[in-house]
Amino acid sequence: MNSGLSDEKHPDPKLVDLKDWIGDGIASKESVTKESVTKERLPALAARIQTFSPDNIGLLDVRTLQEFEQYHFKNFAHIQANDIFERVQELPIKAVSLLLLGTTPQIKIVSEFLSQRGYQIKECWITDGLTEKHWDILLNNQMAVQGEQTHFLWQPNQFLVNQIEAIEQIFPNKGKVLDIACGSGREATFLAQRGWQVTAIDNQMEAIGRCQNIARYNQVKINSFCLDIIQNPQQLSSDSFDLIIMFRFLHRPLFSHIQKWLKKDGFFVCETFSIEAAKFGKPRRRSLLLIPGELEQAFSNWTCSPEKSRLLTDGRPLIGFQAQK
Repeated sequence: MNSGLSDEKHPDPKLVDLKDWIGDGIASKESVTKESVTKERLPALAARIQTFSPDNIGLLDVRTLQEFEQYHFKNFAHIQANDIFERVQELPIKAVSLLLLGTTPQIKIVSEFLSQRGYQIKECWITDGLTEKHWDILLNNQMAVQGEQTHFLWQPNQFLVNQIEAIEQIFPNKGKVLDIACGSGREATFLAQRGWQVTAIDNQMEAIGRCQNIARYNQVKINSFCLDIIQNPQQLSSDSFDLIIMFRFLHRPLFSHIQKWLKKDGFFVCETFSIEAAKFGKPRRRSLLLIPGELEQAFSNWTCSPEKSRLLTDGRPLIGFQAQK
């Protein structure tokens, strides 16, 4: 059984005390302006922040929601420390290093949990001792912002992201979506955020739990339930959906059912591993791997866009496909 733990050892993260970077003794003063900050320190902190782009590192604030919404650094995502155990699916892939921000106890909870699971934590920014006056200085210098979270570490399938705007030109009022083998629910949540009515199914109750969690924490509504669609395709009705999506999953007998479930003018979007992925060891079973051109042939009576190929960071090849009924 895979426990989710990792034997891989990463260097200990660098600890950064933010109060030292902003200036000492600020909290003891009755009136603080940006001029009272040690002039060399604040620009240095600003420069340090600039070196960490959300494109190359995961910036994660693990303080409470109240603390985060009162003040937080730009481009930081938020997952409360005590929630990290059920929100791992909202983290980037393990190849992306993380920078954590929070109090010492909060950092300890998150760093220990994630390190055991193979995530690399590059730095920990400690907020112990930071007062409202410190944050006001950061705010006045446009280094911090207030309000709700606007940046997220999780991302939906890139092929879906590339296709959805064109599909929404056909369905400007959105419509009903079926997510087959929804897994952690990133794509379902992404579409729900855009206004689609999403039904998400998976044959693993654990996956449905993750899907429900990411939807709840991102404040969207998804109709998700456990269903073995391979054994029970009759559970879904014909002409029920405007969009059907399927990622990292393949069961060829479902193709005929997908054609029935989708409404006229609806879209089928999928992406999964090509036959060349077998040499990487996983997945290896032929039944889970696509041959180039196979989907175009299976849906030849529909309007098919050319297949798109891309590689994951580990080199495994994927084939993306879109067709309109």
